[in-house]
Formats: sequence, C-alpha cells, structure tokens
Amino acid sequence: MEALSVRRFRARGAFVSPAHGLAVLVASLLALAGTARAADPPPGWQASAEQAIAASEYFVSWQDTTVLVDLPAAWHAPNRAHDFRIYFTERGLRVVPRTAPEPSWEWGLELTAVGREDRLAPATPARLAPHEGRIDYDRGALLEWYDNSPRGLEQGFTIPAGPAGEGPLVLQLALSGTLSPRISEDGQAIDFVGGDGVPAVHFAQLKVTDARDRDLPARFAGWSGDGQRAIRILVDDAGADYPVYVDPLATSPAWIGEANQVQANFGYAVATAGDVNGDG
Repeated sequence: MEALSVRRFRARGAFVSPAHGLAVLVASLLALAGTARAADPPPGWQASAEQAIAASEYFVSWQDTTVLVDLPAAWHAPNRAHDFRIYFTERGLRVVPRTAPEPSWEWGLELTAVGREDRLAPATPARLAPHEGRIDYDRGALLEWYDNSPRGLEQGFTIPAGPAGEGPLVLQLALSGTLSPRISEDGQAIDFVGGDGVPAVHFAQLKVTDARDRDLPARFAGWSGDGQRAIRILVDDAGADYPVYVDPLATSPAWIGEANQVQANFGYAVATAGDVNGDG
C-alpha cells in the first residue's frame, strides 16, 4: 500500500510524506482557528448593540392608526425619556402623553408665517422626509426639521436669506391642543400648561446662529389675532450673514410628580433646570 500511495503522489508531480501531510493538516486547522477568532465580535459589541436598539426606539415610522380621533394616520415617534407621543402631519406637530391610555393633554405647533412684523408671508406647504429619529419639513427655500432623541424633541429652521421689511426676523407658530403658553420674563423659555396650571411641555434652549456661527439675540413672544393663538420667535438679525439657523428644544418639565401612575418613581429621577440666569 505504501508503494502504491507513493506512486500515486509521484504521478501527480509531487511527493508528500505522511509527516508532511500531518504538518499541512495542522497548519490548515490553525488557519481555520485564526479565521474563527477574527470573526468573533469586538469587545464592547453588546453595549454598542444595546445603544443602537435604544436609539432606534426614537425613530420616526408610519402609523396606520393614532390615538387622536381626528387623525387616522401619520408619521409617528415615541419619546420614552420625556413621555411624549409625537405625530408629524403636513400641517405640523401634535404631541400627547406616551403612556396615558387616553391623552390627558395635547400640544400642537404649526409654522404659519415667516418674515418681518410689517411683512409676514404665509409658510409654504411642506413635504415630509423622515430618516431615523429626524424628519424634515421641506418648504422649498425654507427647511424646518425635528430631531427626536432622549434630549427631547429638537426643532430647527434654516432660513436662506433675510426677508424684506423692517424689524426683527419673525417665525410665527400657531398653537393647537389643550395647553396654554406661559412665557418667561426674559423670553427664553415657554411652559405649556394645562387647565390646572401644571406644565406639560417645556420649550426652551433657543439658539440662533448665522452663517459665521455667530450667536444672534432671540426670544419667544406670544401673539393672538384672527381667532388664532400663536407664539413667535423673534430674532435680531441686524448684521447677520445668511443663512440663519434657529434651534429650540421641547422637553418635559424638569420636575414632575405622577401620583396617578403605578411605579411612577416619584422623587427618584430629577433634572436641573439649566443655567436659568445665564451666569454660567
């Protein structure tokens, strides 16, 4: 048999001894083991996967049904960190509590006009484009967007050119729902409160910059007229280089007690109100 095996290997143009064959086998097994090790997940992969799953919970998706009786379907995103259930419609934003079986309050915003105090122009209809936790409201020249994350619901506007007219830049947002605005004395924050006076949504961290990343003075203001309730974002854009970027943030109030909810962890989780007097 040995002679036959040797002849067969020699007929193929090479001679392989049993010892050499064993060496080749061992080398092949070691190579396979190295490949298996290379395919193992990197350190920390489980934490990264968990973070990705947690982030995806805030993504925008289409819902064929909603909890609002007058809204049959809409783009939707939950926000566990702030207990928001957010619906994005072509007209604007509608927010209700995430965990309540029936909404105890509703808060809505709709961009209706942009321009100057003496020359406001109606906002053009929006085309919605969601991507992960963000949804863009493409209004042609003006871009409005929302970004949903554990920080809250961030709203943004990109205004490509300064409008004609005199006075500050004005963005007018119509209000809907059951909450009323309570604007801080310095115009830097709005608490939207229910009929009992308890805040449900905190709208603040207003940041406005120009094309050179310079901060522009801005504030919130109330407005009503023609049977409409609205808030305005007023920006002092004197000397600004366009485009101008406007960026407020909606969150739950910093302090909330939920005595009517089982395991609400009253007093367990708190957050600071931030730099309320601007002294750093």
